[in-house]
Amino acid sequence: MLRILFTDSATRQSDEIGVWSEDKFGKAAADRYALLLARAVIDLAEAPEQRGAMLVDGRIHYHIRHSQASVPRSDRVASPRHLVIAKVVGDALWVLAFAHDGMVEELARRIDQGDAEVDRDRIL
Repeated sequence: MLRILFTDSATRQSDEIGVWSEDKFGKAAADRYALLLARAVIDLAEAPEQRGAMLVDGRIHYHIRHSQASVPRSDRVASPRHLVIAKVVGDALWVLAFAHDGMVEELARRIDQGDAEVDRDRIL
């Protein structure tokens, strides 16, 4: 399994998803969504080329719905809507961004921001 590293942007985006989910659907639903997001990242770290993972410009785009079967039935999310954008660098899976599947224009900005953070952190 690859090590899992998060850009600052991805961590912030994950937190934003959690706050929005809790405000909109309640704590239990937000916890289920957080579990699915985490499971999707772990699934990618275990097998970056798994079913549902698409390679786009050297980055992995993975819709979290593909990890639904990896969580207990009681914890499944009715309509997951997020993508994990990541890339493999050496022995690590860098999570660059989380993006709602309806945010096409915002997605490119989030990916560029995450890529810049990986490049910065690798230099330090």
